[in-house]
Amino acid sequence: MTLHDAPSTRRETTQLEHLHGLVLLTTGNGFIENDFAFVINPSTRKYVKLNAPGSVSVYDYGRVHICYFFGYDEVRNEHKVLNIRMLGIKSLRPFQPSSVEIMLFELGSFEWRKIDVEIPIDISGEDWYYGTKLSVCVNSVIHLMLQSRNEVLAFDLRREIFEIIKIPHESLPIEYSSSYDCKGMRTLKFNQPFLMKANGFLGVLCHDRVVESNEMDIWMLKDYDERVWVKETIVFGESWVDLQGPFPSDCVNVDEILFAPIRVSRNLIRVPIYDVKTRSFKSVKYFLGEHFLRAKTVKFNQIRRYDESILPLERSATTTS
Repeated sequence: MTLHDAPSTRRETTQLEHLHGLVLLTTGNGFIENDFAFVINPSTRKYVKLNAPGSVSVYDYGRVHICYFFGYDEVRNEHKVLNIRMLGIKSLRPFQPSSVEIMLFELGSFEWRKIDVEIPIDISGEDWYYGTKLSVCVNSVIHLMLQSRNEVLAFDLRREIFEIIKIPHESLPIEYSSSYDCKGMRTLKFNQPFLMKANGFLGVLCHDRVVESNEMDIWMLKDYDERVWVKETIVFGESWVDLQGPFPSDCVNVDEILFAPIRVSRNLIRVPIYDVKTRSFKSVKYFLGEHFLRAKTVKFNQIRRYDESILPLERSATTTS
């Protein structure tokens, strides 16, 4: 697919989030020089560009911090995009926001709407990490990990409020960074817990002792109202280091957890899949053929499950060539 009206970027890297057949493509979350966001339906090959929300029309790099998060309101059967934008003084280091704007884009109306709601954290301090953030939407709630607090900031799309969700104390790492030997080289591993969607539940991944134990824990919020977490322990049949340090990223179905891809050769990648019932791994192999423009040099960061949808993107929709 080609996005004909996407501006060129120099500093940013694009970021993808997908929900129920649609994909949100943005310039990433952080200090953005050329801000853009698209909602794409790969099945119909159509997309819609989301015009920049808020009162600032020209972004000053280093003065505006922007975050996009993709959500799905199960009650209204509607995709929504949450936008949190902080304006600060460019000369101040570190960045200190002077004002915050929270906007919500509803795919049903194709319009941005400003929300007057308080965020229950101090965004001017270490509570809010000024870097790339990935969100997970479960039960019509958008979740993102607060790295400095090891808590989850949640935005309920139905009630349009923020709240804090405590993660299990057992999921906290013993060390927030550690190192290990891999092929004769000393490699640094960051052990901060991060979020994923596991079997339809919100999951917190804990992996700080995976080198020593060859095990990885995923804590799943099985009872959302009562905040009941259940642990699933993944045991690796081979050394986690020899497997090139794979991390789970998504669920293929109720019983299978998808891991990040491993490059086997220049034109072959392998995707480990963990079966929760049998507690064993299997692999799916992908051969990169001529349908990739540069198959030998393409880089795979993530492979996710995708559910096809014929959901139309009617207003300002463009058919790609």
